[in-house]
Amino acid sequence: MLSLAHLPALVTREQDDIQWRFQFFNTLLKREIPSLYEFFTGLKIPIESFLEKWISCLFLNILPFNLALRVWDIILLKGEAYVYQVTLGILKYLESDLLNSKIARLEEIFARVKEAEEQVIFLIISSVKVSVHEFEEQLILQRMGEQKGQILMCYAQEI
Repeated sequence: MLSLAHLPALVTREQDDIQWRFQFFNTLLKREIPSLYEFFTGLKIPIESFLEKWISCLFLNILPFNLALRVWDIILLKGEAYVYQVTLGILKYLESDLLNSKIARLEEIFARVKEAEEQVIFLIISSVKVSVHEFEEQLILQRMGEQKGQILMCYAQEI
């Protein structure tokens, strides 16, 4: 049976869950598309400003409808790590436009994805590699940190 345990995490409102996912994505962006990482950080554009919108509705607000459906199918099969692959793929598709843009035009540039050929975007998404193992390792470390914090809080209450 298919495990859907990863889906609630995508729409969580728990600040710790959200924060480490943004950090994980920033690490991926820095490694996979360093020019865009430098672009966003140099202009002090928080990745969260668009990442949360894209992920909370599973890309329905940025991808063409049919492509969003294909992405949903793959998210169900591969899990949450694929969400970050899709996000990197979208940014890779828009990379040259973003690097040559002004900050005020970001939403206009993001809107171009809806008009793009689905095959082209899907090929770019497929070319980006996000390690499921790396994501799961980071998830385990995050959960261990949360448990350690809970244990320390319990211990402090007993003292």
